[in-house]
Amino acid sequence: MARRDPKPADAQAVIDAAVLAAEHAAQRKHARSRAEGKALAERVVELESSLAFMHATPAHPPVIRTPSARPKTGKRIATPVFLVSDWHVGETVTAEESLGRNVYDIPEARRRAAKCWDNMLWLRADMARTQSCDDTLLVIDGDMVTGDIHEELSETNDGGLRDQCDACLGMLLPGVQAMADATPGVLHVVCIGGNHGRLTRKQQIKNGTQHSAEHIGVYDPLRRLVGDRDGKVAWHIPPAERFILPVHDVRVSVQHGTMIRSQGGIGGVLVPMTRWVVRSNDADLYLFGHFHEADAYGKVVKNGSLIGPSAYTKWIGVDDRGAEQVAFVIDAQRQNVRRFERVSVT
Repeated sequence: MARRDPKPADAQAVIDAAVLAAEHAAQRKHARSRAEGKALAERVVELESSLAFMHATPAHPPVIRTPSARPKTGKRIATPVFLVSDWHVGETVTAEESLGRNVYDIPEARRRAAKCWDNMLWLRADMARTQSCDDTLLVIDGDMVTGDIHEELSETNDGGLRDQCDACLGMLLPGVQAMADATPGVLHVVCIGGNHGRLTRKQQIKNGTQHSAEHIGVYDPLRRLVGDRDGKVAWHIPPAERFILPVHDVRVSVQHGTMIRSQGGIGGVLVPMTRWVVRSNDADLYLFGHFHEADAYGKVVKNGSLIGPSAYTKWIGVDDRGAEQVAFVIDAQRQNVRRFERVSVT
């Protein structure tokens, strides 16, 4: 049977339907392009705002001032201070090297970090019961990652520098956010690099922050992720190994402590640290990390560690302290340290 050609009317209907379908497809493509263009424009604005925040002058100067009037509640004016340092994320400690006192790796560091933030937040709330604690000073004082500057670390670490920085950032972020939420006024965050996070074999004093895994992989991303929360968070990340922040007219010096050289002896680190403070004489209170001992004496407050006893503490001969950090308040009236607390993290 011979094939019949379609009628002209039927052919025209097919052509019209095809043209209409093509027009609808073009309209959908145009709508998608417009939506994608709008999303990209919004992302550009977001990134520009982020970059502007990173390079803008801080909304709050590096100072915590005392209110001119005492609170009507009658509470003493004070500022809580929390020291966070020497987490050594990525380093491993075995029961053998710590003589059965400690085991440490990245999963254990996460557990201890979460416990540390829980205890610090509880302490902040408890401090506010009897004192007017509007602002908070949080000091992140170096050696947050363990790095690979020593050969034995590169052989035994739980992950490379990227893994260490990612893990450390994940441990710090929820704590800083929660501390900002718990602070009625401004949360001041000071970030100082340690010696373990450096990317150079020899320590560089002048431009060490340019070669610091902590600054590149932890502090800068942390600052971008938290932001300034409309002026509720003030970041102080100096391009130097020291920073001085006046708190109620008390000049607080923050440094990791790498410049302190201790060769042992009866006085331990107390003697060289006190000598350095006396010679420096440019602050009223000096905060240190580095030595894994939570103590306070005279003008000095030094922090403990998250890692706890290790081959390092055995080697330098310091006390085998458990994993602990430090918290205290600076009293505005007395201008001194009150309520010194060793914050347990285990």
